[in-house]
Amino acid sequence: MALVMVDPQRKFTLKVPDWEQRMGAAVEGMNRFSKLFREYGAPVVLVRFEGRSHCGYEKDDGDEWLPGLVTEPTDIVVPKKNMSCFKETDLLEVLREKEVDCALYVGMLAEFCVISTYFASSERGIVPYIGKGATIAYNPNGNEAIEVVCGVADADVVERLLAGKQPEPSMEFERGRWVRDSGTGLSDLVPASCFRSWRRTRRYSWRRNRIPIYLPAVLRGKGCTSCCDSCRSLSRRGSAW
Repeated sequence: MALVMVDPQRKFTLKVPDWEQRMGAAVEGMNRFSKLFREYGAPVVLVRFEGRSHCGYEKDDGDEWLPGLVTEPTDIVVPKKNMSCFKETDLLEVLREKEVDCALYVGMLAEFCVISTYFASSERGIVPYIGKGATIAYNPNGNEAIEVVCGVADADVVERLLAGKQPEPSMEFERGRWVRDSGTGLSDLVPASCFRSWRRTRRYSWRRNRIPIYLPAVLRGKGCTSCCDSCRSLSRRGSAW
């Protein structure tokens, strides 16, 4: 697993009254995750945008990292010129060289470069997560919005993944059924063949909205990977495949 910090640069400073609060909270989150990854010897990648900012930042220090962001000489810096961190960059090669099959994305701006990188990561076989509390959004509710459509992991979940453990399930199973307040079972939502394949893997974690997130072992072919209309429908209801 690798940590990828997307464009944590001063040139993307927003002209909003609560900028210091937004930035301070996100930088604290980024530092918390980066410390955790370094303690486990996992890669920390900083993606640096080369070019002018669309935020109208006019100072000479625009390319510098955000104030308070902790970096180390061992961190890997990847330059980019597009919204996605994978487009015309070396990021995929860097992750493959480090044998990474799962990445945590933090940084800015959440609704643009972060989320575009999130989906580009999935398309390239790198299972993506968004680091909770470590992104800066353009809109006041932007962080909440991406949590609706993306898999989000907090520090506790990330530490378990780095330690080679599975995150603790946040709900009960009864005889292989997925229990919700509505009484709907996972076996009611996906075909029996897909459900049996998923159940055999025993590789799952949970999001706040109680939709299963498939982990790398499943995505490597040991379980359902959105192979049919029913699974794609479930995916649209909040699952990260």
